Amino acid sequence: MKVKFLDKKIIFVLALLILVFVPAFLSSFILFSSPEKAFYFLTNKCTLVKRIDGDTTTLLIGEESDGTQNLTLLLRQSEKWRLLLAQPIPSYFQISICDQVVSGAVINETKSNGFYIYMSVPIGIDEILDSENSTFEKFDYNNNYLKTLNYNCVAYVKETPSDYRLYLNGNHYEIEFE
Repeated sequence: MKVKFLDKKIIFVLALLILVFVPAFLSSFILFSSPEKAFYFLTNKCTLVKRIDGDTTTLLIGEESDGTQNLTLLLRQSEKWRLLLAQPIPSYFQISICDQVVSGAVINETKSNGFYIYMSVPIGIDEILDSENSTFEKFDYNNNYLKTLNYNCVAYVKETPSDYRLYLNGNHYEIEFE
């Protein structure tokens, strides 16, 4: 039996789709013994900067070789971690304080009402609190453009309140959730 030219094109496209999508799909079923192993499996050349654990997930913050930050959310199952097939899309916000801007992202936790709040904060804003008494962990990363002007912080918030507020140097700002 002779294979037609059109059939060869279809076979080629199917093979290409399998090579591209099957590994990504299968990796979401692999369990890792630590979130760091899952992170390095997924990101390859990224440097791990910060890890914060939620109720059902772990957020890992990495830095790529060009200085770009990478936020990776992993699902925790007992004492193992699994890659998510699709990473949640963060909700971004900005807060203007005089001539300074706080930029941030809210990343909803999978399978719970919790979320992570990640912010780039200008130096000079020293007090960061919220309405849920969360613990904000401060850290820096090596972005050549921002490292002398900003620092980063991240917190896990267990429940999403209807009136979530941030307190930056005593001033309060309400963050609305979609």
